Amino acid sequence: MNMGIGAVRHIIAVHSAKGGVGKSTLTVNLAIALSQKGFRVGVMDTDIHGPSMALMLGDSSRPPLVDDRKDAVEPIQAHGISFVSMGNLTDERVPLIWRGAMVHGMIQKFTNHVHWGELDYLLLDMPPGTGDAVLTIGQLLPISAAVVVTTPQGLSLTDTRRGLHAFKQLEIPVLGLVENMSWFVCDGCDDLRYLFGDAGGKALAKELDLPLLAQVPIEGTVCEAGDDGTPMMIAFPESHSAVAVRQAADRILAELEQSGQIAVFRFDWREMGFNERETEPPKIVPADERVLVQAVWQVSSDELGVQWHDGVRDILSVRKLRQNCPCAVCVDEITGERTLQQDRVPADIRLKQVSSVGRYALGLVFSDGHDSGIFRYDRLRELARKPSSV
Repeated sequence: MNMGIGAVRHIIAVHSAKGGVGKSTLTVNLAIALSQKGFRVGVMDTDIHGPSMALMLGDSSRPPLVDDRKDAVEPIQAHGISFVSMGNLTDERVPLIWRGAMVHGMIQKFTNHVHWGELDYLLLDMPPGTGDAVLTIGQLLPISAAVVVTTPQGLSLTDTRRGLHAFKQLEIPVLGLVENMSWFVCDGCDDLRYLFGDAGGKALAKELDLPLLAQVPIEGTVCEAGDDGTPMMIAFPESHSAVAVRQAADRILAELEQSGQIAVFRFDWREMGFNERETEPPKIVPADERVLVQAVWQVSSDELGVQWHDGVRDILSVRKLRQNCPCAVCVDEITGERTLQQDRVPADIRLKQVSSVGRYALGLVFSDGHDSGIFRYDRLRELARKPSSV
């Protein structure tokens, strides 16, 4: 059984730097557009405080349990796609007042305790803004790429620049921009009118060297259909909006092919014999300059192996990794000075688990209980060439 996201081919984040730009509407209709092309598609509503998928897909029922298990559920099926949302788990009339840790925990449940099965594309309806939730999702999920939704207004474009910078920090490639609410057709004269001018999204895409994937218009009947639980790709498949969304879907597929694959590593550490060593990695991702790491594996009980995209291999001792943990517990965030006393790291320390953090780092859980270290690949490679401490 493919529990969690292990059998998902690509995860695409759909994001907007501010609310109210139509991100959720675009997410659900992109998902249906991809499904109509024959792909297996799911939507994870990671906007925990403002979930929309249950309403937009017309199904507010609770997800069914997997084989009567209490810790796992099946995604809900609607209009040819799979989805999960907090809108199916809470009363929509009651506000969800949760702190960051609880939001993080729920996203982990959506990731690991949902039977997503085999999917070609899992779309994430991201929370708006560039806060902690976006960072959490970017680190927790191996996101292949992002699509950013904006509108032509100046303020929205300014916020969009900020959002794009967040994805750059997480080293998640952005496939392009979708400009929503771009234009409308006048009822009286059938002329095409741009509400806020036709240069906003085009100018920003050019400035940032990103494709403008589509300009989606405003259509009243299309918006009403979405509020009634029937997305426009189903209710009005020949509308101007549906045509624009299909264009965006086609361009997303093309851009995704150009962005390169994402290498995902996750395994539990095991105790190995005194002379036991695995000098060859069990699995190597095909060489591609866009994939920084081709392999990560356990070499021995106290050594981790990494093969880089250029074929170079490094072997790092677990103790050296623990001594050089870059997290805020081990390094003063203001001064940059290391607070961890390196000689107090036990010689027999081991790892418990190794997992990818997005596209750009490894998350390591150590046998002393320390689990907050995120080792960026570029710094990990530098560390491999640094002399070990005593």
